[in-house]
Amino acid sequence: SALSRLIASKSNIDLKKNFDALVIACRRQKQKIKIKDNKKKVINLLKKSKIEIKNKVSSFVIKKDVDKKKLEIIEKNIKKEDDIYRLIETGSVITLITSEDYSKLINKTLKPQIINENKNLAEIRIKSTEDIRKIPKIISFLYLLFAEYDINIIDAISCWTDTIILVDNKNLRKAMEMLRF
Repeated sequence: SALSRLIASKSNIDLKKNFDALVIACRRQKQKIKIKDNKKKVINLLKKSKIEIKNKVSSFVIKKDVDKKKLEIIEKNIKKEDDIYRLIETGSVITLITSEDYSKLINKTLKPQIINENKNLAEIRIKSTEDIRKIPKIISFLYLLFAEYDINIIDAISCWTDTIILVDNKNLRKAMEMLRF
Protein backbone atom coordinates (compact mmCIF):
# COMPACT_ATOMS: atom_id res chain seq x y z
CA SER A 1 0.00 0.00 0.00
CA ALA A 2 2.95 2.35 0.58
CA LEU A 3 4.05 1.75 -2.99
CA SER A 4 0.51 2.49 -4.21
CA ARG A 5 0.56 5.84 -2.37
CA LEU A 6 3.97 6.66 -3.84
CA ILE A 7 2.81 5.85 -7.38
CA ALA A 8 -0.37 7.90 -6.89
CA SER A 9 1.58 10.94 -5.68
CA LYS A 10 4.20 10.76 -8.47
CA SER A 11 1.59 10.19 -11.18
CA ASN A 12 -1.05 12.67 -10.02
CA ILE A 13 -3.59 9.87 -9.56
CA ASP A 14 -6.53 10.38 -7.19
CA LEU A 15 -5.62 7.99 -4.39
CA LYS A 16 -9.14 7.84 -2.91
CA LYS A 17 -10.69 6.71 -6.20
CA ASN A 18 -7.86 4.44 -7.38
CA PHE A 19 -6.24 3.03 -4.24
CA ASP A 20 -7.59 -0.54 -4.61
CA ALA A 21 -6.73 -0.65 -8.31
CA LEU A 22 -3.17 0.52 -7.61
CA VAL A 23 -2.70 -2.08 -4.87
CA ILE A 24 -3.94 -4.86 -7.18
CA ALA A 25 -1.72 -3.64 -10.03
CA CYS A 26 1.31 -3.62 -7.70
CA ARG A 27 0.55 -7.18 -6.56
CA ARG A 28 0.23 -8.39 -10.16
CA GLN A 29 3.53 -6.78 -11.08
CA LYS A 30 5.20 -8.40 -8.08
CA GLN A 31 3.92 -11.80 -9.28
CA LYS A 32 5.27 -11.15 -12.80
CA ILE A 33 8.68 -10.30 -11.37
CA LYS A 34 8.65 -13.49 -9.28
CA ILE A 35 7.70 -15.56 -12.33
CA LYS A 36 10.51 -14.04 -14.42
CA ASP A 37 13.01 -14.60 -11.61
CA ASN A 38 11.89 -18.23 -11.20
CA LYS A 39 12.02 -18.80 -14.97
CA LYS A 40 15.66 -17.64 -14.97
CA LYS A 41 16.46 -20.08 -12.17
CA VAL A 42 14.72 -22.92 -14.05
CA ILE A 43 16.57 -22.18 -17.29
CA ASN A 44 19.92 -21.87 -15.48
CA LEU A 45 19.34 -25.24 -13.83
CA LEU A 46 18.40 -26.82 -17.17
CA LYS A 47 21.52 -25.31 -18.78
CA LYS A 48 23.63 -27.16 -16.19
CA SER A 49 21.72 -30.41 -16.71
CA LYS A 50 22.89 -33.27 -18.90
CA ILE A 51 20.57 -34.89 -21.39
CA GLU A 52 20.71 -38.55 -22.36
CA ILE A 53 18.65 -39.99 -25.20
CA LYS A 54 17.63 -43.57 -25.86
CA ASN A 55 15.61 -44.47 -28.89
CA LYS A 56 13.74 -47.68 -29.69
CA VAL A 57 12.01 -47.69 -26.31
CA SER A 58 8.68 -49.33 -25.46
CA SER A 59 6.25 -48.71 -22.66
CA PHE A 60 3.80 -51.31 -21.36
CA VAL A 61 0.78 -50.61 -19.17
CA ILE A 62 0.11 -53.77 -17.19
CA LYS A 63 -2.74 -54.83 -14.93
CA LYS A 64 -1.81 -54.45 -11.30
CA ASP A 65 -2.70 -58.05 -10.42
CA VAL A 66 0.06 -59.39 -12.69
CA ASP A 67 2.13 -62.30 -11.37
CA LYS A 68 5.11 -60.53 -9.79
CA LYS A 69 7.34 -63.55 -10.41
CA LYS A 70 6.85 -63.07 -14.15
CA LEU A 71 7.95 -59.44 -13.77
CA GLU A 72 11.04 -60.61 -11.87
CA ILE A 73 11.95 -63.00 -14.71
CA ILE A 74 11.64 -60.17 -17.24
CA GLU A 75 13.68 -57.87 -15.01
CA LYS A 76 16.51 -60.43 -14.66
CA ASN A 77 16.66 -60.92 -18.44
CA ILE A 78 16.81 -57.20 -19.14
CA LYS A 79 19.24 -56.30 -16.36
CA LYS A 80 21.50 -59.18 -17.38
CA GLU A 81 21.99 -57.28 -20.66
CA ASP A 82 22.45 -54.00 -18.73
CA ASP A 83 19.54 -52.41 -20.60
CA ILE A 84 16.93 -49.95 -19.36
CA TYR A 85 14.28 -51.34 -17.06
CA ARG A 86 11.90 -48.95 -15.34
CA LEU A 87 8.97 -50.28 -13.37
CA ILE A 88 6.47 -47.78 -12.00
CA GLU A 89 3.57 -48.96 -9.87
CA THR A 90 0.60 -46.67 -9.37
CA GLY A 91 -2.70 -47.19 -7.62
CA SER A 92 -4.30 -48.92 -10.60
CA VAL A 93 -1.60 -50.17 -13.01
CA ILE A 94 2.07 -50.95 -13.48
CA THR A 95 4.08 -49.28 -16.23
CA LEU A 96 7.14 -51.04 -17.59
CA ILE A 97 9.58 -49.05 -19.72
CA THR A 98 12.37 -50.84 -21.55
CA SER A 99 14.09 -51.33 -24.89
CA GLU A 100 11.99 -52.52 -27.84
CA ASP A 101 14.31 -55.54 -27.98
CA TYR A 102 12.30 -57.10 -25.16
CA SER A 103 8.81 -56.58 -26.63
CA LYS A 104 8.45 -60.20 -27.73
CA LEU A 105 9.57 -61.50 -24.33
CA ILE A 106 7.17 -59.18 -22.49
CA ASN A 107 4.24 -59.94 -24.80
CA LYS A 108 4.88 -63.68 -24.55
CA THR A 109 5.20 -63.60 -20.76
CA LEU A 110 2.48 -61.09 -19.86
CA LYS A 111 0.09 -61.05 -22.85
CA PRO A 112 -3.26 -61.31 -21.04
CA GLN A 113 -2.15 -58.73 -18.46
CA ILE A 114 -1.00 -56.06 -20.93
CA ILE A 115 -3.49 -53.20 -21.22
CA ASN A 116 -1.47 -51.08 -23.65
CA GLU A 117 1.87 -51.11 -25.45
CA ASN A 118 3.53 -47.98 -26.82
CA LYS A 119 6.26 -48.64 -29.37
CA ASN A 120 8.66 -46.38 -31.26
CA LEU A 121 9.35 -44.16 -28.28
CA ALA A 122 12.39 -42.15 -27.27
CA GLU A 123 13.46 -41.66 -23.69
CA ILE A 124 14.78 -38.22 -22.79
CA ARG A 125 16.59 -38.29 -19.46
CA ILE A 126 17.41 -34.90 -17.97
CA LYS A 127 20.03 -35.29 -15.26
CA SER A 128 19.98 -32.17 -13.11
CA THR A 129 21.98 -31.04 -10.12
CA GLU A 130 20.53 -31.40 -6.63
CA ASP A 131 19.36 -27.79 -6.94
CA ILE A 132 16.29 -29.18 -8.70
CA ARG A 133 14.88 -29.92 -5.23
CA LYS A 134 14.98 -26.21 -4.32
CA ILE A 135 13.61 -24.61 -7.48
CA PRO A 136 9.84 -24.79 -7.99
CA LYS A 137 8.00 -25.15 -11.29
CA ILE A 138 10.66 -27.08 -13.24
CA ILE A 139 8.36 -29.93 -14.24
CA SER A 140 5.53 -27.55 -15.18
CA PHE A 141 8.03 -25.50 -17.22
CA LEU A 142 9.10 -28.62 -19.13
CA TYR A 143 5.50 -29.75 -19.69
CA LEU A 144 4.55 -26.32 -21.04
CA LEU A 145 7.62 -26.31 -23.28
CA PHE A 146 6.69 -29.69 -24.76
CA ALA A 147 3.12 -28.46 -25.27
CA GLU A 148 4.31 -25.27 -27.01
CA TYR A 149 6.29 -27.41 -29.45
CA ASP A 150 3.27 -29.69 -29.96
CA ILE A 151 5.08 -32.73 -28.55
CA ASN A 152 2.93 -35.22 -26.67
CA ILE A 153 4.47 -36.69 -23.53
CA ILE A 154 3.64 -40.41 -23.48
CA ASP A 155 5.01 -41.01 -19.97
CA ALA A 156 7.09 -39.06 -17.47
CA ILE A 157 8.92 -39.86 -14.28
CA SER A 158 10.64 -37.47 -11.90
CA CYS A 159 12.88 -39.05 -9.30
CA TRP A 160 15.59 -37.27 -7.30
CA THR A 161 17.68 -35.46 -9.92
CA ASP A 162 16.41 -37.40 -12.94
CA THR A 163 13.49 -36.32 -15.08
CA ILE A 164 12.59 -38.96 -17.64
CA ILE A 165 10.20 -38.12 -20.46
CA LEU A 166 8.98 -40.52 -23.13
CA VAL A 167 7.97 -39.12 -26.50
CA ASP A 168 7.24 -40.58 -29.90
CA ASN A 169 10.48 -41.16 -31.87
CA LYS A 170 9.18 -38.91 -34.66
CA ASN A 171 9.28 -35.95 -32.22
CA LEU A 172 12.80 -36.58 -30.96
CA ARG A 173 14.56 -34.08 -33.23
CA LYS A 174 12.08 -31.35 -32.34
CA ALA A 175 12.45 -32.16 -28.63
CA MET A 176 16.25 -31.98 -28.81
CA GLU A 177 16.14 -28.60 -30.52
CA MET A 178 13.69 -27.38 -27.90
CA LEU A 179 15.90 -28.53 -25.01
CA ARG A 180 18.91 -26.43 -26.06
CA PHE A 181 19.11 -23.79 -23.38
